[in-house]
Amino acid sequence: MKIQNKIRGLLLVLVIVFALGSFFIQKYTVYSKFVDIEYHQAEDDVMRSIAAIKREELAVAKLLEDWGTWNDTYEFVKDRNQKFVAATLLNETYAVTGLNLIYIINTKGDVIWGKTIKNGEEIKMPEFPLTPWNPDSVLLPGTRSHKIISGIVYTQLQPMIICAGRIIKSDCSGKSRGTIIMGKFIDKNVLDRLFDQTKVRFELYVLNESMLSERDTEVANNLEANTPYVSMDEKAGMLYAYYILPDLKGVRSFMIKAKVPMKHTIVGAEAMRLSMMLWFIIGVVMLFVFSCFIRRNVVSPILSIGNYARGINGDMDLSARLKIKGTGEISELAGELNNMMVRLENDRAMRVEAENQLRMSRERYRHMLMTLPVGVYRHSKAERPEFSLMNEAFLRIFGCETVEEFKYNSKLSGWSESPRYKDFLDNPMRSGGLDFELTDRAENSIFVKIWVNIIEHDGEDVVEGILLNFTDQKRAEDDICRLATMVAQAEEIIMVTDLDGKMFYINPAFEKITGYTLSEVMNRQPQDFSGDRLEEPKYKEIWEHLQSGSSWTGSLVFARKTGEVFTIKGTIFPVFNEGGRATCYAGILRDITHEQKLEQQLRQSHKMEAIGTLAGGIAHDFNNILSAILGYANLAVKEVESDPAQTERYIRKIAVAGNRARDLVSQILAFSRQKQLKEDAVQFGTVVKEACNLLRASLPSSIEIRRYIKSKSMVAADPTQLHQIMLNLCTNASHSMDGYGVLTVTLEDAYVTEREAEELPGLSCGRYVCLKVEDTGHGMDEITQKRVFEPFFTTKDLGEGTGMGLSVVHGIVSSLGGAINIRSRINEGSSFTVYLPVLDLDVRTETSTPVKIENDDDKQKLSGNERILFVDDEKILVELNKEALEAYGYKVTGISDSTQALKLFQSSPDDFDVVVSDLTMPGMTGDVLVEEIKKIRPDIPVVICTGYNNVTSEERITNIGVCIVVHKPIVGRQLAETIRTIMSGD
Repeated sequence: MKIQNKIRGLLLVLVIVFALGSFFIQKYTVYSKFVDIEYHQAEDDVMRSIAAIKREELAVAKLLEDWGTWNDTYEFVKDRNQKFVAATLLNETYAVTGLNLIYIINTKGDVIWGKTIKNGEEIKMPEFPLTPWNPDSVLLPGTRSHKIISGIVYTQLQPMIICAGRIIKSDCSGKSRGTIIMGKFIDKNVLDRLFDQTKVRFELYVLNESMLSERDTEVANNLEANTPYVSMDEKAGMLYAYYILPDLKGVRSFMIKAKVPMKHTIVGAEAMRLSMMLWFIIGVVMLFVFSCFIRRNVVSPILSIGNYARGINGDMDLSARLKIKGTGEISELAGELNNMMVRLENDRAMRVEAENQLRMSRERYRHMLMTLPVGVYRHSKAERPEFSLMNEAFLRIFGCETVEEFKYNSKLSGWSESPRYKDFLDNPMRSGGLDFELTDRAENSIFVKIWVNIIEHDGEDVVEGILLNFTDQKRAEDDICRLATMVAQAEEIIMVTDLDGKMFYINPAFEKITGYTLSEVMNRQPQDFSGDRLEEPKYKEIWEHLQSGSSWTGSLVFARKTGEVFTIKGTIFPVFNEGGRATCYAGILRDITHEQKLEQQLRQSHKMEAIGTLAGGIAHDFNNILSAILGYANLAVKEVESDPAQTERYIRKIAVAGNRARDLVSQILAFSRQKQLKEDAVQFGTVVKEACNLLRASLPSSIEIRRYIKSKSMVAADPTQLHQIMLNLCTNASHSMDGYGVLTVTLEDAYVTEREAEELPGLSCGRYVCLKVEDTGHGMDEITQKRVFEPFFTTKDLGEGTGMGLSVVHGIVSSLGGAINIRSRINEGSSFTVYLPVLDLDVRTETSTPVKIENDDDKQKLSGNERILFVDDEKILVELNKEALEAYGYKVTGISDSTQALKLFQSSPDDFDVVVSDLTMPGMTGDVLVEEIKKIRPDIPVVICTGYNNVTSEERITNIGVCIVVHKPIVGRQLAETIRTIMSGD
């Protein structure tokens, strides 16, 4: 047999043997490796399933830890505040957190609150191992334990993940107040979500024979805890991986079963079949080749080496090795080839690893660079720099979205060509960097700080820089500077105090207005500079407002450093931080002294207008009084000799009429007197009565005045202000009635409730005196009612009124801490209601003392022998009072010229015991006369008589040494009483 046939037969045998050997080798090596891989994959999959369930358990534990250390939960266990339930423990809370069960239990084991939700609806657990709650339950950790208890429990509905932990404060201070328990069903939705996460299809079974197949039951009985087990089903082409899970108490209760398709094993079997076919084809080819080159004994090795080389060249599998035994050259060549393949494989592995490391490093560097919060850039170091690198923060600073938007906009990149930037590149290590004002894409100014470093890149110098945007900080600093400048230049007083009310900042306006510097007011309270001790209740009210978190608006009386008193008005308010906590108190106040003077002038002007309105009625009353005086005087003259008793009766009638005239003049003077208003305790009812009497004389008789004075309470006000309120309201009412109707004035006490106070701006609940002025006039529409208190607003024709009456009333009522309300309808009349706070003092009433006719007993008590110097520019009054006083035994020297009186006193100062002088006289006024007399004899008593004083202040009269001021008209008895009072020392 030829060697070629032998070789062919041998090769055929070798091919068959090699094919069979390859089959068995691949079956028990490669195929078994595939099976092992599948088994390990199954074990890994079931462990990934366990890890996924553990992550769910950790997620519930994290929620529980947040709730358990939440201060609101801690307080809820104590007070069970339902607001906490309504705001937090909602069905939406379950949906958002993915929980199905929340229970809150106190340290005694009592359930404070608990609910189980499934599919958005509350359910009752048919069986739950957590109940009854007791201190020995595994879910109730000790009061000192910080550990969170978690695990899986069995319920008749579904298995559930349960976590329990202590309820403590967020700072872990104090003892635990109980336990919070949270649970989540392991339902289909959870399993599907875990499958999406792990890509493992698994099921959770309860170790109950009624729920497991025979095969699963057998596996469960033989399966050890904490050890996975894999079972193969070749027919189904599946691997089943099992794992036992303990429940919350550590008892074997659950089994996880993961299904893994045998994809790799099936692929391996197919590969093995294909390999057998391939080897068979190779054998046939080898037979054909060796038949051609039979003469050479080396054909087969060479062909083997060639096929090996072709295989490596085809799939680049450097792990394949030649298996040629022997010591020949071909074997040596095969060995060298194998060694070369080993070195090539190692080199390729190292190269791949190095490439992976380099790629990961570049990716990390690129990600870090692009996500830095500061701008990073790189450009060439040339006359016109070309930017080659810009991160996202750099583009955001300039308002660009892409690199091209920056590169092709010369306005944005122009700063890199500026001389200032070029100079900075020459000294890049300059400390502090470079501040630059640039513009963004929208042409808005931006402020940046730049740091650069020059490095070599690809053989060229390039500039790498960091650009920090501090535009917001710059603008904030500018805003602070503008605010500080505004505060410093403000004309209003601005002061800031700490929470104890001590001042630590004042603006220059405070120093300018008060004269006090910051060092003088530092750590002192504003009330230390009060100009009126009676305002102490106001400061208490301010303090109450500030402590309650609200602001206070009103006026205060302050004293300048010179001692001058002035009035300020404004708002004092608390300043809160971002957390809503007051950090200090601030006040913005302005000097309203000038405004007050203007207001007083306006009120006085309006009073004069009201006096003009009342003039006709006053003249009517005064003429009636004069008629009575003159008439009774004529009757007395006729009867003086024939009937003395009738004469005395006539004289008494004259005295009564004179009393009426005096009271009428007093009312007019009180109303028209222009002086600084001074609040005092005044009985409002007395003022209302006087005003009604005055109004009766001025209003037409066709208007009926009905008055109901039911209040005797006191209010803090100036009587002139109250007169003005009454006269303005009543005059306005009479105008609306066109001379016919009923004017009703009611004064009564009222208590304003909180509900009523809300409808009356400026009032708080409490006791008030309520003045109601009602008329039956034509009424007002809603638009007129809204504007009725506006200055100069009037519905009268031009020239019939100024429109200031009701605005003055509103200003007076507001300044007295009250409010005014209007109710009116067209053709149904109007009602004005004024509320003034009640002053808690004893009720004082004022009564006028009528002039009395002297009898013998009174004359004896009032008699004296003192020497009196009587000075008045009216000669008839000098003669009248000289005779009246001499009738009481006094020695009177009467002079009608004040200059002559002073000369007389200078010539013989010891000839007089008392000086009585008029105040308003031509040449030398009474106060000047008294000053000159007091220079000569400081001890001599002086009485001033005045009918109307608009020249000298009461303070001056007191300072020059006047004992008593008597208001005209006066009679002999009144003057005698005054002299006796002075001389007796009372």
